[in-house]
Amino acid sequence: MYCVLGNPIRHSLSKNIHKLFLKKNIYFKFRINVLDIYKEIIEFISNDFLFNITLPFKETTIKIYNYIEKKNVSFNVVNKIKNTLFGYNTDKSYFRKIDKYLKNSCIVGLGGIGKTLVYYLLEKKINFSIYSRNNNKIKKFSKLINKNLKLSRTKNIVDCTPCILKNHVPLKFKEKINLISFNYRNISLYIKHYNILRIKDGVNLLIYQAYKTFKIWKNINIKNFKSVEKFLKFNIRCTK
Repeated sequence: MYCVLGNPIRHSLSKNIHKLFLKKNIYFKFRINVLDIYKEIIEFISNDFLFNITLPFKETTIKIYNYIEKKNVSFNVVNKIKNTLFGYNTDKSYFRKIDKYLKNSCIVGLGGIGKTLVYYLLEKKINFSIYSRNNNKIKKFSKLINKNLKLSRTKNIVDCTPCILKNHVPLKFKEKINLISFNYRNISLYIKHYNILRIKDGVNLLIYQAYKTFKIWKNINIKNFKSVEKFLKFNIRCTK
């Protein structure tokens, strides 16, 4: 059995995507109380669930794994092999597809996906900067990775925050911007508040995450990528 754990979880389309990929209704989503996350995970593991992890647990669950991918602090896929737990991050599979849009970008937000993106850009030697209201968070992360992160703002914005899920934008920008968001809901909010030259939303991130997840779990070869993309764009009614 498969599932996704998070809080909030109602907005998640993971169940829909996995059902399309698997052609079976064997994927579920569960809202987990922050205080009960480790207790719940142990229960899911004991019942032989394979699961995805989403906000706000992608970083805090690092303690549960026996093995993790290098150069990562955020994990969204759990695999169990012979009572050994492996933690994976599938975001990078999408970053590779949008390399050219990430050059000279400004990362807004240093949560799980923001930190993963920083690791990726450093590894690929792609120029970027950070913009955040919380300078202490940037300093702590800079110390952790032993790098001095550049603090500035450019017109190429990458929103790594969940702000629009809470019906507000992360920062105010008067200038024209190119925007990448890893969110796939409420995209029209950006259009309302920003002067946007180009926007890429998180629909394809969601699909690539599912695609990579299946390869980790079952080595399933996904052939109907386009049909899933079409389904998502229709149901989310996102703006490209």
